[in-house]
Amino acid sequence: MTDFDPIFALVREAAPPAVWSLGVELTRKASVVVESQTDELVVLTIAVPGKALSSTVKIWLADEDWHCDCGRKADACEHVAASVITLRRAKETGKPLTPPSTVGRIRYDFTRNNHSLALQRQVETAEGVQPLKGSLHLQKKSGVVPSQADASIDSSVADVKVAVLPPRTLWTVLTLLKGSAAVTLDGKALSVGRALFPFQIVIEDGADGAVKVFRQPLAAVSEIFENGALIHDGNLCPAETYQLAAHEVEVVEKGKVFAAAQFTDLVSKVLPGLEKHFAIVNRSKRMKVGEESDTPRVIVQSSAAREILAVLPLLVYGDPPYARVDGSTLTLIGDSGKIPRRQLDAEARALTAFRTKTGLSAGKRAEFRGDSALVMADRFAEYNMGKVGDGFKLFSTAVALKPRLNVQSDSFQFAFETERGESVADAREVLRSWREGRERVALLNGGWATVPKEWLEKHGHTVLDLLETREKSAKLPTFAKVALARLCESLESPCPADLSLLRKSLEGFAKVPVAALPADLTAELRPYQRLGVDWLQFLRRNGLGALLADDMGLGKTLQTVCVLKKRSLVVAPTSVLGNWQKEIARFRPNLKVAVHHGAQRELDEKADVTLTSYSLLRRDVEELTEVEWDAVVLDEAQNIKNPHSQAAQSAFGLKAKFRIALSGTPVENRIEDLWSLFHFTNPGLLGSLSSFQDRYNGSGSNADLRAKTKPFVLRRLKREVVPELPPRTEVVLDVEFEKHEKDLYDAVHASAQGEVIKTLNHGGGVMAALECLLRLRQAACHPALLPGQTAPDSSKLQLLREKLEEVVAEGHKALVFSQWTSLLDLLEPTLKAQNLSFLRIDGSVTAENRMKVVDSFQSEGGPSLLLMTLKAGGVGLNLTAADHVFLIDPWWNPAAEDQAADRAHRIGQDKPVFIHRLVTRGTVEEKILALQQMKRATAASALEGSTANSITREDLLELLR
Repeated sequence: MTDFDPIFALVREAAPPAVWSLGVELTRKASVVVESQTDELVVLTIAVPGKALSSTVKIWLADEDWHCDCGRKADACEHVAASVITLRRAKETGKPLTPPSTVGRIRYDFTRNNHSLALQRQVETAEGVQPLKGSLHLQKKSGVVPSQADASIDSSVADVKVAVLPPRTLWTVLTLLKGSAAVTLDGKALSVGRALFPFQIVIEDGADGAVKVFRQPLAAVSEIFENGALIHDGNLCPAETYQLAAHEVEVVEKGKVFAAAQFTDLVSKVLPGLEKHFAIVNRSKRMKVGEESDTPRVIVQSSAAREILAVLPLLVYGDPPYARVDGSTLTLIGDSGKIPRRQLDAEARALTAFRTKTGLSAGKRAEFRGDSALVMADRFAEYNMGKVGDGFKLFSTAVALKPRLNVQSDSFQFAFETERGESVADAREVLRSWREGRERVALLNGGWATVPKEWLEKHGHTVLDLLETREKSAKLPTFAKVALARLCESLESPCPADLSLLRKSLEGFAKVPVAALPADLTAELRPYQRLGVDWLQFLRRNGLGALLADDMGLGKTLQTVCVLKKRSLVVAPTSVLGNWQKEIARFRPNLKVAVHHGAQRELDEKADVTLTSYSLLRRDVEELTEVEWDAVVLDEAQNIKNPHSQAAQSAFGLKAKFRIALSGTPVENRIEDLWSLFHFTNPGLLGSLSSFQDRYNGSGSNADLRAKTKPFVLRRLKREVVPELPPRTEVVLDVEFEKHEKDLYDAVHASAQGEVIKTLNHGGGVMAALECLLRLRQAACHPALLPGQTAPDSSKLQLLREKLEEVVAEGHKALVFSQWTSLLDLLEPTLKAQNLSFLRIDGSVTAENRMKVVDSFQSEGGPSLLLMTLKAGGVGLNLTAADHVFLIDPWWNPAAEDQAADRAHRIGQDKPVFIHRLVTRGTVEEKILALQQMKRATAASALEGSTANSITREDLLELLR
C-alpha cells in the first residue's frame, strides 16, 4: 500500500494554519476524486458545489512535490491539503474515494466520423446525462463544477463550429484529457494516453542486392484518425508530430532503396536519426546489422619501452570487435560482414565515462613516463575494459613505508617515509591509494612504495580527518586538537602540553572549570544541571559545539537558557515555541524574547533571543543565515537527522559563535542521525557523510566513534541523576481475542505467508511486506481498521476502557497514545457513552490550540484523559498531571514510545508513573515487543556500542512468520 505519511507531513508543514483549516473543511464538503494513481504520481480533482471551477492536484510521491492548477502562490493551497488529508484517511480506513452524487462533471464522448474523430461534450449529474450546448459559462445546470482542464478545453473549442475537430484543436483537447476518467469513444469508456508516433520503419530485401526502407503502422496501433489521433493498445492518443532532416523525409514519406554500397551509410547515418522517432524492424537477410546488445565500448591497446607506457583507446562494437568508430567514420574490422546499429547516445556515454575515469580521449595515442606510467597502470587495473598488449604488465611496485608525525600547538606535519628515511610519500596520496584499494603509491623523489594497509586500518581515518580539517580551516579547530592529542598518544609521539591538558579537560568531564551563572537567573539548579551549564560554557570558550542529550525531562531547556546571551536564535518545533517563551520569561526575565512566526514576521534586531520553527527556518533561510548569531540552539534536534533535508541544510548554513543541539533521542533509527547533529554542532568532526557511512555503518565496534564524540556529548539518564524522581513502572496488558477477531486475524496472517515471505527471501517485496504488517497490526487492535470490515467494538478497546475507568475512579489522569487517528476516532464515542471526560491532540490541532489543550488538561479540574497520536503528542509537551500512560498499539521504534511516556515521567512529576502497553496475545504485537528490546540496545549504542538500524528485511521476515 502506498505510504502517504511523508507527503502528508511535508504539506502539513508547508501549509499555513489558516490554509490547512480550509483544507480540513474541504474534505468534509467537497468531492475529492482520484483521477489516476501510480507509485509515482496521484492525480485528484477537488470539486466544491457552488464554485465555478474544480481544481486538479498532482502529487509526485517519490519527489515529495505537488502542484495545483488553482493559481495560489502559497507553498501548499487548501486543495493540496484536502488531497493529502483525504488520501491518508482513505488509506487508514480502507474506504474508496467516491464523489458525492450531488457533484456533476463534464464528460467527453468521441465518435468516429469518416476516418476522423468528432466530439460531443456531455453534462453528467445524478439526474442523468445531457448534451452540453454552448460554452460552460452559459450552463444553468446546478451542481456541475468544471475543472481547469474543462475550462481550457472550452476555450479551445469555442471557435470550432463543427463536431469533427481540426488537428491542432484535437491535439490540445486530448493532451488536456490525459489521465481523465471521463472519456468515451462510441459509447465505450477508455483512457487517453500520451502522444505517439504512429509508424515503424521496416527494412526488407529488394532486387539486385539492395534493400528497401519504408514506413508501416505500428502493430499495436489499431486505427489512425485523419485529424491527428490514433488508437494504441486500447488507449486514445494524440498522434505525435515529427520533424525530420531532408534525407529522412524521403525515406519516411515515400520509401527508399539502398544499394549494397550504401549499407554502411544507412546503418550509421540514416537509421540513428530515424530511431529517435520510430521503431526500426529489420527483415532483411542480406544486410547484417549488429545485435542491439552490441553496445559500444572502449578498449585500450598498450605497449611499453623502458620507462614509457603508450596507450591507444579505441571505441568499438562487438567482442571480439567487428567495427571501430573514428569520429563520424565507421570502419569494419575483420570479415564478419556485420554492420553495427549505431547507438549515438551510448557512444557518447561510453566516451564521456572513459574520459572521466582516465582523462584520455578515444582515438588519441598517449604516452606516460615513470611515476605517471605507474599511476596510469594502477588506474586501468581498476576498470573492467578490454586491454590489448602487455604494456601494463611492465610496471610494478617497491618498498615499505612508516608514518612520521610532528605536532605543534596549532599545527602539525604528517608524512610517510621509507624505513631508512631515504624517500617520502605524500600523505594525501598514501591515504587516497589506501581508500581506493591500491597496493602502491609513488614516492616524491621517484620510485614506488607499498601502501601500509595494516597501520592505516587503525589510524588512517583519524589522519584523513585531520588533513581535511586543516585544509578547510585557517586555524586548527579545537576538536581537531583533541583528536591530534589522542593520535600522539596512540603513536607514542611527543605532544605539546597544552594539547594534552585540553584533551584531559574535555574527556575527563568532572574537571571542567566552574562557570559563573547569569545574574538574572531565577532558578536553583540541581547539581547535574549546574555541571551541564559548566560544560556548555567550557565548550563555548573553546569554540566548540555541544550535543546536550540528557534523558527527556531532565531540564535541557533550563541548562541552555543559562548560557544564552544577546542575539541568540532558538529553532524548535512549532508546538513548543510557547514553552520556550514561558521558560525564558520564568528563568531569565531580563532577556528580551521575540517569536519569529506568523505571516507578518520580521526579525527583531533588539531581541536577545529569537524563537522560530523548523518550517520557518527552511522558508526564511536567506534572512536567518545573514545574521551573525552569538548562539544557535536546535531543540528536538532530531528534526535535522536527515542531512539531505531542507531543514538540515538550512541549519548547517546558520552562522554562530556557539552551536547547541538538544535531543533526548540523538539516534532514533540510523547512525547517520548522529552525523547530521555533529555536522551542525562541530562541522568536520566526523568527516564527510560518505566516509562516515563507510566507517560506521558496518557491524563492527564503534569505539573510535565514541572516543571522537565523547567530549562534545553530554547524556545523563533520569535514574542516574534524579533518584528522587518517582518510580516508573512498565506494565504489559495482555488482550485476549474473541473468536471472530481471531478468525479475522488468522485470515490476514495467512495472506502474509507464501508469496510475500518468498518474495522477501529473494530480495524484493518490501512494500508488500510493510502493507501486510500494517494490516496485522490493525487486525490486532480493531476489526474496523481493516478495509471493508466493520465492528462495533474490539477486545482491546474493551480492556482499555476498563482500565481507564479504574484510573479515573481512583482520581488519576491518563495519556492515551495511538499511531492512528482512526483508532482514536473509534475510541471516542465509547468514552462518551461511559461519561469519561477527555481531550484530544493530533496533527489537525494548531500550535496555539495545542497549548490551550495542555493547560486545560494540566489544570486541577481539567478532563481526566488526553488522547493523542504518537507523532503529534510525542515531543515537547509537559503533561505531569498524568501518572498513567496507555500505549494502545506497540511500535517497533521504542524511541517514539519512550518520548510519549516521558511526557508524564519528567521533573515536576511527584507521583509514580505507570506505562501500560496493550498487547494482543498470539499476534505480531508480541514480536514487536521483542524487536523493541533489540532496538533499545542498538539505539543507545551509537554512543556506546554497535550501530542502530531502522527496520530491516530480516525484521520483516521475523514479524510476518
